[in-house]
Amino acid sequence: MFGELMLRGQMHGLHHWMLFASANEIFVYNLVEGQGKAESLLDGLTAVTHVVVDANVGLLLVATQPSSLDAVVDAYRFKVSRAPRPMFGGQTKTASVVFTVDEHSKKQVYKGKRIGGLAVDDDQGILYVADTARQLIQTVFYNAMLPETNTIYEKLPRLDQVTSLAVDYFGGLFWSAGLGGKADGAITKAKADLPMQVEPGPLTKSVEAAGSLCFRNENLYFAGVATTS
Repeated sequence: MFGELMLRGQMHGLHHWMLFASANEIFVYNLVEGQGKAESLLDGLTAVTHVVVDANVGLLLVATQPSSLDAVVDAYRFKVSRAPRPMFGGQTKTASVVFTVDEHSKKQVYKGKRIGGLAVDDDQGILYVADTARQLIQTVFYNAMLPETNTIYEKLPRLDQVTSLAVDYFGGLFWSAGLGGKADGAITKAKADLPMQVEPGPLTKSVEAAGSLCFRNENLYFAGVATTS
C-alpha cells in the first residue's frame, strides 16, 4: 500500500528519495523508479558521519570527521529535475527524474570537534548540532550570509554520549544516548525554541541505548537496544 501511494504521488509530481552514506561517498535511491540500483551523489569525502536535508531550499548538509577532534558540516545545493533516457539509435525515451548535487556550491556552515547528531528544522532554516567532545548542543542559522552559531544546551549529563538528534513541529528537541538508558533515559526531550527555560527530561527508559531518531507524522522513531530480553 505504501508503495502504491508513493507511485501515485510521483505521477502527480511528488518524488521520494532515500539517501545513505559510506565513509567517503553519499548515495541516492529513487524509491519508485530506482529498480534496485542506487546512484552515487557525492564522492571523495572524508569520514562522513551524518547527512540531513533541507528540502525547502534544496540543501544537503553533510557532517564529516577529517580527524579525531576536527568535525565540519558542509552545505551543498541540490536539485531534482527530469532528464531524457537515451535509447539505441539516438532516440530518447520518457524523461526520468534525477537528483543532482552542485559540488561547486560547497559552503562550510559549522566547525566543531566531534558531531554526535544532526537535525534540521527546514521551515526555520536552523541546524541543530550535538558536539559530544565539547558536551553541548548548538544551533546554526545556515541560510545567513555568515552562518550564525549559538549554544542552547551545555553542561548536562551525557551530552558526551549523544548518538542522534531530532526536532518536531511543536518546538520539541530530542536527543538519544548510547549508554545509561535504563537509569537516566535513552532519549531526552527538551525545548528547541525555549532552551534552558524548560528542564530537559527523559522520554523513555524502555531501552538501554538508542539512536537514529526520526520525527515524522507526529511520531518519534528510533532504533534501540532493549534492557530486557
